[in-house]
Amino acid sequence: MMLTDSFTLEFYKGLYEELKERVDNKIGAIEDERFRLLWGVGLPPWHTMSILDYFINHGAVFAAETAYMVPEPFEIPSDVTDPVELIALRAFQRNTSLQKSGQEAGGVPPLAQAHLERIKDYNIDGVVMHITRSCRASTMGQILVRNVIRDYYPNMPVMFMESDIIDLDTYSEDETKNRIDTFMEMVEAYKKSVG
Repeated sequence: MMLTDSFTLEFYKGLYEELKERVDNKIGAIEDERFRLLWGVGLPPWHTMSILDYFINHGAVFAAETAYMVPEPFEIPSDVTDPVELIALRAFQRNTSLQKSGQEAGGVPPLAQAHLERIKDYNIDGVVMHITRSCRASTMGQILVRNVIRDYYPNMPVMFMESDIIDLDTYSEDETKNRIDTFMEMVEAYKKSVG
């Protein structure tokens, strides 16, 4: 049994048409896009999401992300009516799909494989990850992912932002902007080196 909602369906049809028109007419997210970034492992800094706009000053956009990977659609068995059971089933389906993808990719860990696919599909120039102090589960595997990225894309810049996702006492906007500036210099040099 597939659950659908006509409002949601119409919303996504409209979104698809708008995005298709933008792609067909080469209209980017910002006027002077120079760099395409990937938001990697780790929840974003919810307390200061505006820091992501700082990348725009460098002509960079986040073309893709891996923090909220959605599994492929699957048929919901008719006997599953409990919402908690549905959440567990979705998590199982997602992880099973990721494991299968990793096995098909020659043993590359599934989360790293998702990064490699997005780097290739979206022509990514650099990766940003957020070390989240209050949700370590969302940051597991960051070093492994970085190392796999570097195995396949030597010298690709990977930046680690660090803060709590809620507590502003652990966050310095000036320090973060300095790190972004340095990272974007590396992204520019990397892009020039790969052509």
